[in-house]
Amino acid sequence: MNPSVKILLAALLLASGARSSSAEVVAPLPVPESPQATFTLSGGVVALGIGYEWARGILTYQGRTFPFRVRGMSVLDLGAAKLVGTGEVFHLKSLADFEGRYTGTTFGSAVSHGASMALMNNANGVSIRARSTVSGVRLNFSGNGFQILFDPPLEPHVRG
Repeated sequence: MNPSVKILLAALLLASGARSSSAEVVAPLPVPESPQATFTLSGGVVALGIGYEWARGILTYQGRTFPFRVRGMSVLDLGAAKLVGTGEVFHLKSLADFEGRYTGTTFGSAVSHGASMALMNNANGVSIRARSTVSGVRLNFSGNGFQILFDPPLEPHVRG
């Protein structure tokens, strides 16, 4: 095995152990059979060890749609890629609970085309499970932190 591949694998294993002991990472919550909302999104990532991710999406909740944006960082991520994905939202008791800072894990790979999976939670108890197709070059098994904000912000009568 190529020495650089061995080093990358060792770093991934060490980082996954370090992340599991971090107090900032929220443990994944069990997800029910049916999501309370779904979403689509598209965006990108640029990473060289530490990455920057961005996306715009549409949340569908109780028959209505709400645009949102995502900005965040990843650790143990490599590459540059475009992402297009879908996902489910669980434990969503109120529309306003969707916004916030999420932490969790993503994993996937692409050389030209590939796929990625993300499992994320926020402090409001909301869980997200997302799947993306990836165009570009990317290898990641990363700890992520990102912020979701409605775009434009929710009007007061829509919250809750």
